[in-house]
Amino acid sequence: MYERQSEALQEKIKQVETSQDIADLGISGNESGTQDLKNLTSEQLKTIDAQIAEAQTQIDTLNTQKENTLSILKQKEDDVYQNSKTALQNATILANSIVDLTDELLGVTDQNRHKNDDYEMYLGAKSTSQLETHKESLRRYYQKWNDTQKLPTSTHEEILQALNAYYAFFSTDTKDILQKTY
Repeated sequence: MYERQSEALQEKIKQVETSQDIADLGISGNESGTQDLKNLTSEQLKTIDAQIAEAQTQIDTLNTQKENTLSILKQKEDDVYQNSKTALQNATILANSIVDLTDELLGVTDQNRHKNDDYEMYLGAKSTSQLETHKESLRRYYQKWNDTQKLPTSTHEEILQALNAYYAFFSTDTKDILQKTY
């Protein structure tokens, strides 16, 4: 009986040793697996970091392009309004020339009343009422022109309003006065 117990104990010892070997292999495998997992996670993190860095670079590039585009658009907008102001100045010169020339011809203002004395009698030779109508048209034109010139042009909105007023003035009033006078 002792031998059997001894054999059974020996068998138990072998089983425990086998279990111990298996546990050691498991621990070793777990350590190796953990290391593999760490390596894999480390590589994935590097890849993710690289992707994040690339995305940030693209975002920075897009922001720079956006700022450059906005700057270019702002400059072009400023150029358009500056050109509009120049157009208004040129229109002012043109309208003043029309007013001055027509006034010199008809002698409406005190400044030009006597400049047409040499030929004034011929202006109304056929119809003095037509001459007076032209003079009255010039007076209205001149007043409207003075009002149009007084429009402010400091802001972009004011420039647009002035451009519209000048357009209306030139397309109707100036055309009308030129047709009636010349």
